[in-house]
Amino acid sequence: MAEVKLFVEIKESNKFKDLAIRGADGNFCQAENIDDFCRLVFGNGYKAMNEESLTLRALGDTAYDAANRLGLNRKQLRLIRSLPDAQRTAVAEAIQQKANRSCGHH
Repeated sequence: MAEVKLFVEIKESNKFKDLAIRGADGNFCQAENIDDFCRLVFGNGYKAMNEESLTLRALGDTAYDAANRLGLNRKQLRLIRSLPDAQRTAVAEAIQQKANRSCGHH
């Protein structure tokens, strides 16, 4: 989740061009565009990181974390995001409960 929050901060501030990134060879470089930055820093492209940020915003921190622990895939998360607010909230709560049960919490 920290990576996704960092992505949102970098995307909104548009500061990716100013950041030096250590490459695999140990030398520092700068990303040419936001997709390049995402691949170098997060190991995923812009589209994947943006989708993660949309899911985080739609579910909230706790449910997002729970969905990741449960291993929900991108297609399932897209479906949840597309639900009307009331249904999405109910699903997010169910995800949290399921994750808590599967982790030994009651």
